Amino acid sequence: NEKIDIKKLFNSQDIIPAKAEYIPPKTRIEKKLVKIWANLLKIDPSKIGMNHNFFELGGDSLLSMQIISKAKKQGVFLSLKQTNTHSTISELAKNCTNTPEIIKIQNKDDSIIPLAPIQKWFFEHNFYKPSHWNQYIILDTHETINIDYLNLAVQELFKKHASLRSYFKFNKLKQPIQIIAPYELCIKQPIFHYFDVSTLPKSAQEKKMALIFNQYQSSIDLSTPPLLYVLYFKQKKGKGKLLFLMHHLITDVVSWHIILDDLNLVYAQQKKKKPINLPFSTTSFLTWINLLINY
Repeated sequence: NEKIDIKKLFNSQDIIPAKAEYIPPKTRIEKKLVKIWANLLKIDPSKIGMNHNFFELGGDSLLSMQIISKAKKQGVFLSLKQTNTHSTISELAKNCTNTPEIIKIQNKDDSIIPLAPIQKWFFEHNFYKPSHWNQYIILDTHETINIDYLNLAVQELFKKHASLRSYFKFNKLKQPIQIIAPYELCIKQPIFHYFDVSTLPKSAQEKKMALIFNQYQSSIDLSTPPLLYVLYFKQKKGKGKLLFLMHHLITDVVSWHIILDDLNLVYAQQKKKKPINLPFSTTSFLTWINLLINY
C-alpha cells in the first residue's frame, strides 16, 4: 500500500487559465492583492495577472474569506459581498477602499439573529448531548505569559466578535433560536482560567490538564453563554500550554486563524505598552449569516 504524494500529482503553480491574458499589476493596491492571492493559492506572483479568476486559479469560498482579513492588515478593506462578486484583481482593486466600513457592535440588549445553514443542519440532526460538540486548539508557549495581558486579550475577542457571544434557546414551537449576548454579560462569566501545574511531575501534569479540560468541556451549555473557554496551564521553566475550547456552533476552521491573530495582536500591543487597536470588522455576523442563507 504505497502512499500517493498529492503534491506531485497536483501542482497549483501550473494552473493558469488559458483564456486569461497576463496583465501585470500597476497600482499599490493591485500589487498587494496579487501578493495576498499568491500566498493563499501557493502560486508564483508573476503568474497572477489582473484578469485571472481567483476560483479558476484554485481558490474557493473559504480562501476568499481569508482575502478580507489579509487585505485588512495591509490597509485594504474589502467586504464579503465584494469578494464573492468580484473574482479578479482588476475588479477587486476598483471596488475596495482605504477606509473600513465600521460595524456597530450591539452590546446593550440581547439580539435574536437567524441560524446559519450549518447551524440549522446541526439542530436538525438531534445529536446526542449537543452541548458537547466542541473543538479545541492547544498551543505551546515558550516564554513566561503575562496573565493579565492574556485575560484582557480574551475579553477584547468577545467585544469584537459577536459570534463568540452566541447562545441558543428553543421557542414554544421547539425551534432553535440564536441569541447574541451583550458583551457586559459575557465578561461577567469567567472565560479565561489559569492553572499552575509546574510543581507536578510530567505524567501528573498531563493527567491534571486532561481532568480540567474534561470538566470545562462538559460544563458548556448551549443555552448559557459563553460557549467558549480559554485555559492556560503554567509548566516548568516559563513554558506552558494555552488551550482554546469552543463549541462548533460558534466557530469554524476559517475563523480560528482570525481569532488567534486578534488575540496575538492584542497581547503584543499590551506587551509593547501600545493602545489596544484591533482591525475594524468589515462584515457583521448578521450580514454574513444572511449572505449564507441567500447563497
